[in-house]
Amino acid sequence: MSVFSQVPDVAAELSHGCYGFAAAYMHWPEQLIVGGATRNTTSALRSARALQSVVQLMGEREMFEYWADHYKVHHIGWTQEKAAAVLDAWQRKFAAVS
Repeated sequence: MSVFSQVPDVAAELSHGCYGFAAAYMHWPEQLIVGGATRNTTSALRSARALQSVVQLMGEREMFEYWADHYKVHHIGWTQEKAAAVLDAWQRKFAAVS
């Protein structure tokens, strides 16, 4: 069976963090990847209530630029400060679930 035809064990991959694409440079702590984790009796990750997405890995400037020309933000006067507020609100919510 090829590697690509197997369903990945996401919980096992994310337990205790993840190296991802930049394994030689950074280890992502589990707390930055999942929130609201539940564990089995051996402390392995069983489930999580939140999963961080790639947009959250952006800084405020990158998030502002990414969404700047999108129709969904034209009516709110999208600024870098609003992007920072969105990221801050997401981080607070994520921390509350963790």
